[in-house]
Amino acid sequence: MLEEISRKEDTPESLIRDLCTESVWEGNPAGYPVLGTKETVSQLSKDEIEEYFRRHYTPRRIVVAAAGAVNHDDFVGTLERYMTEKREGVPPSRLAPAYRRSVRFFERDTSQVQICIVSEGSAYGDRSRRALTLLSSHLGRGSSSRLFQEVREKKGLVYSIYTHTLSLKDCGLFGVFAGTSRSKVEEVLDITLRELENIRTGGLEPEDLEKVKHKTVGELTLNMESSTARMRLLGVSALRLGRVQTIDEIIGDLEAVTLDEIEALAERIFNRRRVSVIALGLPEDTAAKIEKFV
Repeated sequence: MLEEISRKEDTPESLIRDLCTESVWEGNPAGYPVLGTKETVSQLSKDEIEEYFRRHYTPRRIVVAAAGAVNHDDFVGTLERYMTEKREGVPPSRLAPAYRRSVRFFERDTSQVQICIVSEGSAYGDRSRRALTLLSSHLGRGSSSRLFQEVREKKGLVYSIYTHTLSLKDCGLFGVFAGTSRSKVEEVLDITLRELENIRTGGLEPEDLEKVKHKTVGELTLNMESSTARMRLLGVSALRLGRVQTIDEIIGDLEAVTLDEIEALAERIFNRRRVSVIALGLPEDTAAKIEKFV
């Protein structure tokens, strides 16, 4: 585990995600790194790990999902033989995290700067999550996305730029992630924030929405050819929604999203006074300048 933590800390592209959640959900367990820290992991004893497992990993709190060449009745029968304990376990105690705007810069001697522009997203069961999926696809999924074209292809300002959504049972985040050189950070932030503002002020046209629907549904359909992806959909929806979602249901929800829903969502999450900016690899003098700009 300590080696895994070290590998993550040595990979700025992975570390920036943890820094983002820690910054905007500060003080809430949802913002803690899943792997823990070297300090917390080093202090754990074998007895503590076993006790945690005994209290939290009980049959009533475990979701088991399978997809592919599996016989449902045989699979359930096997599970029933092994998951016979009646322990209830301890109920979840985490409160829903409150999103807090944050502007933070972390020094790191690296060849490039990792930037995260993050805002409050949608919980897994929230109706707005489908609109957020389309918004994320339009802005930063693939080489045809708006940010990729404007920031990387036309300007050549970044090594990479993409969007990512995180939707838990009771909370969510939306983020734009980019890797660039120190001299181009301000320009990358300026263009990206202007693109978000453009969406907020009605810059998404009806034909754009239809294109991104077609693109997103196509990607989903192709992805669901993988048994692993189907298994994950079954497990995650059961865990976070309390029921299994079908692919047809998801496609129907995506196709039903309206331009008004997109604009209402963008108005809420792309407000400059609510957007957070986290950067890894900025020297102190540059960070002070960027902080004023943001």
